Amino acid sequence: MVDAIMEDVPDLPVLLKASAEFASYP
Repeated sequence: MVDAIMEDVPDLPVLLKASAEFASYP
């Protein structure tokens, strides 16, 4: 799933930032 997202989304830093923010939620 993640691999497919990486191929579709060239904005990897944006994806990582979103993942980091999501992980910050309790």
